[in-house]
Amino acid sequence: MINPDPANGFESWVAHIKPDTSSEAGKRRAQRKTQAIAKAREIDRVKAQPVTGNTDAEKKDSEEQKVATIRGLMDELSALTGPLFAGERPDCAIEGAGLRLGGVRSGKYGTTMQAKFLTNVKMPAGSVPAPPHLQSFEVINQRRNQGGSYYVKGHLLNNNLGGTGKVWQNLTPLTREANSAHERIAEARVKNAVAAGNIVYYTVNAKYGRSAPKSPNRTIQDIMNEEVDVPKKLICEAALVTPAEVSSSGRETRTPLVPPGTEIENNISQKPADYDLTGIRHETVYLDSGKVDAIASIEGVDRRLAQKIVDAYDDKGSQFGSLVALAEYKFSNGDTFTKAQINTIDSFPGLGYVRLYERTT
Repeated sequence: MINPDPANGFESWVAHIKPDTSSEAGKRRAQRKTQAIAKAREIDRVKAQPVTGNTDAEKKDSEEQKVATIRGLMDELSALTGPLFAGERPDCAIEGAGLRLGGVRSGKYGTTMQAKFLTNVKMPAGSVPAPPHLQSFEVINQRRNQGGSYYVKGHLLNNNLGGTGKVWQNLTPLTREANSAHERIAEARVKNAVAAGNIVYYTVNAKYGRSAPKSPNRTIQDIMNEEVDVPKKLICEAALVTPAEVSSSGRETRTPLVPPGTEIENNISQKPADYDLTGIRHETVYLDSGKVDAIASIEGVDRRLAQKIVDAYDDKGSQFGSLVALAEYKFSNGDTFTKAQINTIDSFPGLGYVRLYERTT
């Protein structure tokens, strides 16, 4: 935001806008353009100001304040330029007509979104995240953050901009901090500009490439294994667009709204000690289901015990009235659960998600 290409100054971009001034409404647009040029000059002046401070911390604070100031001024500028495009805005991009959603990473999460022209004309209705069930997300969503979820299903194209939440192509796991940063740094600028009547080019790319560290805890290791498909960052770009029809140059021109290469870090700690599983969510497991994999997902249960529980139900031919009855069951061949296995079964009531049977008979 601080140092875009000087050839694409905001004043120069506004100056190229050629609104229709043939009516009374047009005369008001001409006044808006004059105000927009003044605002653009203000932005260019702020851009040119050096970052101050004697220490790295002071310089960082100065830079952050400068960026925040420019973002606020950009919202003011987009409010002034939007009305200049009255009658010249295309219908908002939709999939297949100006909007492209890329594929999914490893068959799971969205990778790219490109909207060539977002407008407030016939914008499709977006939707909150409600994609098909995905086991990978269920695994990582076991991770907690102060009792709440660690991850959210983050849109590439925000639902308030017509983005769907029904397919994973437009969703990817973000920490709450990263999702908030995406809103603050990029999405809010785009939403404000579109709502004001501007034409906006917008693209978001999710960058992946994590590795999986090791943990002695099986649940944490499962989460780590799935986190290889959690993006490391989002890379965003947005621009205010002047279509050729209202450009004095006779060609489409753009000026940065969210500068190319803007990065939204999706930082996660993968130290085993930082994995909070308090309040962990787990799908209910029914011991009479006959599903070895589901039973083996219970904390402390290995596949050998899971198979033996399935065999116990098959051998008995009916349900068990209690966990004690299951733990003390004697198979028709004289076999029994080992002491360690009995201790594991006795721990099931404390897990909260284990049930003896799914239905009564």
